[in-house]
Amino acid sequence: MFAGLSALVAFAAAAWAVRPIDAGPVGFDTAASVLYARQIAAGIHLEVPVSTTPKPLLTLVDGLAYALTGDWRAISWLTIAVEALGVGLATALAGRLAGPVAAGFVAGALVDCQRSSRTSAEPTP
Repeated sequence: MFAGLSALVAFAAAAWAVRPIDAGPVGFDTAASVLYARQIAAGIHLEVPVSTTPKPLLTLVDGLAYALTGDWRAISWLTIAVEALGVGLATALAGRLAGPVAAGFVAGALVDCQRSSRTSAEPTP
């Protein structure tokens, strides 16, 4: 039960931090993965090397999500859902191994980690 609640809180916190409603903010690795997937699907070699290391699973998942929807927001929502799933599973594991107090600490730390990464990425005035 606590794992599901922590996953919902993590989903809400990530959705608030990323705000993928109007536009789908994606990182450089994600954009490169979609580029790789589009070129692979078309059977075309990359004309210019991209300065990121190819990640096969990321290329497959992001490329499929973009190919099916044609929208960057789908990739953002997928990333948020996977992150929330990870928080929920980590909370469940901590609860089974060390009890509900440990599960609470793990959930709090992982959700706060999302908030911290968002605020550190914002430019300072």
